[in-house]
Amino acid sequence: MRWSKAFSKTGLLALMLAVVGIGIFFYERQYCGAEQPARYEPQQLRQVITADSKTSRTIMWQTHAPESDAWVEYKLQGENELHRVRAQGKEFATDSGTVYQQSVTLTALEPGTVYEYRAGGGKEFSAWQTLKTDTGGAFTALIFGDSQSLDYNVWRKTAAYAYSHDPEAAFFINMGDLVDNGEQYSQWRSWFRGASGLLPQIPVAPISGNHENYSLQWKPYRGDLYLNLFDLPLNGPEGLQKQAYSYDYGDVHFSVIDTQQEELNEWKPELIASQVSWLERDLAASDKKWKIVLVHRNLFRYQDGRPNELG
Repeated sequence: MRWSKAFSKTGLLALMLAVVGIGIFFYERQYCGAEQPARYEPQQLRQVITADSKTSRTIMWQTHAPESDAWVEYKLQGENELHRVRAQGKEFATDSGTVYQQSVTLTALEPGTVYEYRAGGGKEFSAWQTLKTDTGGAFTALIFGDSQSLDYNVWRKTAAYAYSHDPEAAFFINMGDLVDNGEQYSQWRSWFRGASGLLPQIPVAPISGNHENYSLQWKPYRGDLYLNLFDLPLNGPEGLQKQAYSYDYGDVHFSVIDTQQEELNEWKPELIASQVSWLERDLAASDKKWKIVLVHRNLFRYQDGRPNELG
């Protein structure tokens, strides 16, 4: 009987302490801003190039379900003052089901500055990631050719090897044909997994290739998945935003144009012509020392015994 009473008192005391402890935990989390372990796991977290990397950066990720209370928090590296920006949610259909995507473009950043950021939903956030803005000076970039594959472990190893040998790279360019079939979402998941060591840390500057414009039936396809997955600068020609765009980094101006005339002819019969006039204006408007035009497929067709005409 004595043992039973002692046990009951001990059990009651333990229960009371547990309740108090839980109360303190939620009070600190709600009102004191106490740092908690990361509980939010964004899918395919990525930085995407913006027109001016000195002062802006786009952050994107996917969630398992619709998320109406998504945010990006960021701060100067090593500082405590937080800035918070609400994400814009978007849903789109794929052959693997609906994708729920979040996107934030951070603006008014300081050039040549190291920030930390994290993605969140509600009151839970991911682990902190690093974001570095353009200094305006010399830089290095990683440039990859076709990453399309039936085995994206090759892409994973290639990307990881390149970044490990140039960890100061400011961003990376993929020259098109990121995936083998542009309408198959499982391939995009594999591509993102392969680049997961880079994407949260440095922005990607992709180019649309012909394989981005192949449907599941290997027919011409507008490339909607590519356009949905990358919120690229909207400074391209009318009707071709994100397919053609331009951006600055350091003392270089990059212009990206879409050369997939064969695949896109049904929807954009004047694809090349409409970009030529834009490209002329885009290059003329830049005062950068270096101007580089990026394409996936050569604009000229070289064939034996025939004139080398513009394709």
